[in-house]
Amino acid sequence: MNIPHETTPGQITQEIEAFCTRISSINEPVYVPVFPQHGCVKGECYSNVNSVISKSGGNIILGWAIWRWANILIEAEAHAVLETIDGKLVDVTPDESNQILFLKDPNLSYSGCPINSIRCALTESPLVTELIELMDFRDSLITIKGSNEILLTDEVRLKLIRLHEIQQILQQPVMSINNLCQCGSGAKYKKCCGKYR
Repeated sequence: MNIPHETTPGQITQEIEAFCTRISSINEPVYVPVFPQHGCVKGECYSNVNSVISKSGGNIILGWAIWRWANILIEAEAHAVLETIDGKLVDVTPDESNQILFLKDPNLSYSGCPINSIRCALTESPLVTELIELMDFRDSLITIKGSNEILLTDEVRLKLIRLHEIQQILQQPVMSINNLCQCGSGAKYKKCCGKYR
């Protein structure tokens, strides 16, 4: 069995459309091809795009990469893509897939500080609710302190340990499609997260 993880959604579902509308009501999500350029580094989309622009021209477009984690959650991660001189969108940052789902957001700005991701649960599982709360907590620490300066108090350490525990639970492979889903929804895997694998 596959281990669930965040991936580019295979299709734009009603849940994804509604989620994207809450973020930016004037744009719709579109699939953007991934063509990593020489010298571009994973996780450094802003500098990657600016580097390509300095060599080949074009514009930087800010928005959100939309990820789906099985039937667990949808996540919007702040991201930048290149608009080529002929008006096409291209993701120049290396990624595991050959395309991303991208939502342009004219209200988004980047000033060198991390931007918190936006998440939406796809299940009423208390475990997933707790996961999102802890992920948001972790993001807020990084935004406030900077990516390399998280102050690890006992409370912070315990929350980060719990976040890791939940991620491990949700990433465990299911041995049978008829087993209960690991997300805690109470449904069988084949009718829950297994539908999106």
